[in-house]
Amino acid sequence: MFKRIPAHHLLVFLLYLLVAIGMTYPVITSLSTQFLGGDTSDAYEMARHVWWFKTAIQNGNDIFWQSNLGYPDGFSGVTLWANPLQFFPMWLFAFIMPIAMAYNITILITMALNGWAMYALARHCFQHSHHTPALVAGLIYMIFPVFQGHLFDGHAGLMVQWTVPLLIYALFDYTKKVRGVG
Repeated sequence: MFKRIPAHHLLVFLLYLLVAIGMTYPVITSLSTQFLGGDTSDAYEMARHVWWFKTAIQNGNDIFWQSNLGYPDGFSGVTLWANPLQFFPMWLFAFIMPIAMAYNITILITMALNGWAMYALARHCFQHSHHTPALVAGLIYMIFPVFQGHLFDGHAGLMVQWTVPLLIYALFDYTKKVRGVG
């Protein structure tokens, strides 16, 4: 059912990860103390949600009910639009590292995944023997200004766009199978 992923995909992901680290420098030097984004960005709100998921799981509380907000009645996490999948794997990383580091590593991985997913789609669509056109497509998608705006504003959930090229890839692959081409 699953095909073996060629080794060059891992190398491409690592290349995009290095680009993401370079783009966000000097945050890499203070991963555990400084959040990616502007000083007034939503990164701190995201960090609070991640803290709550970690704390709620550790203490057996309901992650969708935040008693510390809206005192004395509490506040529904569903109303806050804060759901665990938007912040995955950030809240999972928070169990073993500081919240700022969990946030930053998740953002860097997401940036690299955005580039890699577009690279995979471009390789599929271009059917070119050279990797360069697909690498450029992935790089353009990864550093596109809208992503930089979301990065600066701390919109962690809106940075996760690697699923879009993968969906398009899957749809192309599906239509080829339905038509009996591939």
